[in-house]
Amino acid sequence: MYQLGGSFFAVGAVFFGLWLVPMGRLVLASPWMPRPLGWLLIIGGVSYVVSVFVTYLAPGAQVVGTILTGIATIGELWMLGYLIIVGVRRESADVPEVEPATSAEATRRLPAERGQGRAAECPSRSRAPATRRDRG
Repeated sequence: MYQLGGSFFAVGAVFFGLWLVPMGRLVLASPWMPRPLGWLLIIGGVSYVVSVFVTYLAPGAQVVGTILTGIATIGELWMLGYLIIVGVRRESADVPEVEPATSAEATRRLPAERGQGRAAECPSRSRAPATRRDRG
């Protein structure tokens, strides 16, 4: 059972490594996060997957697997620390600030903006639902 648990951990490491790659890609696409962090996450994700294969294909190369996992760990800790300490840099993005609508503004919207404007245009939506007698 102990050996089976190690195999489950290895399968989980593959999927976790595969998750780090798209997360790194999103960091690269974001204007709010540092680009080296995105590259390190992508490299760390690939190194996680490679470390699993190295561990099983060359059991004597545990040091290589540990180093490859360490690269991913540095990226993960950097991402965690950056989000906790620095947060997201909103001032560097070219996205305009949008103020949230108040409840008074939301109630003054037109019926079409609330999704009710199409019912009058579509005859199938405007008729009353069929009762049991109407169905036959």
